[in-house]
Order: sequence, then C-alpha cells, then structure tokens
Amino acid sequence: MSETLKMTKTSELILQEGEELLITGSPVRALQWVLFLKSTLVLLCTVVGFPLLPFVLWAVVQQVQWHRWWLTNRRIVVRTGVIGWELRSIPLNRISDVSLSSSWLDRMFGIQHLTIRDMTGSSPQSSFSSRMLGVPDAYGVQQALLAKVATSETRSQPDQLQRIVTLLEKMCEEAA
Repeated sequence: MSETLKMTKTSELILQEGEELLITGSPVRALQWVLFLKSTLVLLCTVVGFPLLPFVLWAVVQQVQWHRWWLTNRRIVVRTGVIGWELRSIPLNRISDVSLSSSWLDRMFGIQHLTIRDMTGSSPQSSFSSRMLGVPDAYGVQQALLAKVATSETRSQPDQLQRIVTLLEKMCEEAA
C-alpha cells in the first residue's frame, strides 16, 4: 500500500503536507557591493586579476540573486550557488546552534549573516551551505528560529522517547 505525499509549491520551495511557511528571505542588496569589494581587493593585488573583474561582478550578482532561505514549521531550507547550486534542508529538531557573524567590512554596510549548525557535527567553516548570507533583521530571524527549534524539540522528544520504549518492549518480548 503506497501512500501519496501531498506537496505544495510556495515561492520556489515545495512544502510537504502539513508544513507551513513562516519566513522567507533573501540577502540585502548591499551584500553585492561588499562581496564585489572583497573580491576586487584580492584581484587588484595581482596584475593578472584585473581582467577578471567583470566575471567577478557577474558571479557576485548571481550568488546574491540565487541565495534564498525559507523557515517552515518543520525545517529551515537554504539555497546557495553560482554556477551549480545546493539546496540544504535541516529539520528544526536537528539544529544545535544558530550564530550571528559579521566581518569588519560587513559591519560598515550593516550586514549580518546567520550560521546554522546541525547535529551532524559539520563545522560552520566547512559548510558554506548552512550560512544565511546578508540577513535583514538577523537578530530577529535568529530569535524566531531558536524559538521554533525549542518548540520542535519539546514536541518531538516525547514522541522519540515513546518510540524507543516501544521498540525496547518489542525486543524484550521477542527475546523472551
């Protein structure tokens, strides 16, 4: 007996049955200038890098336009990429940390980023896809995300505990 899963497409994200979209976002426009300025400073240090400036500008614009995130009542989804792309979905009950960051140049433009660490043990430095870049009202989004994580953890822990107890009881019955 196969069960069909009903999905709804909302603003480029396919929602699962019973899932509600809470927050959707994209980077602030100033992030393009910050990323272009950072890349330009690196390229200007070399004579060879100067002809690459148009490509760098194109890549930065594409990165900022493609970067999106969605917070639902069950998960956070982050889409990143320039030429290729990645869509990472992290269930709320698997999130272990949500941190804010901002470099000195980002601070000059008032830009903040959120880094989401899940329970897989991957570090935020090695996992660019778990970063929400240029988040408007980053502190508010962080608090909303942490509040949803807290409510999903308290709701899912008794269910998981009950499943473990049931599984152990079955194992004991089969062993006897």
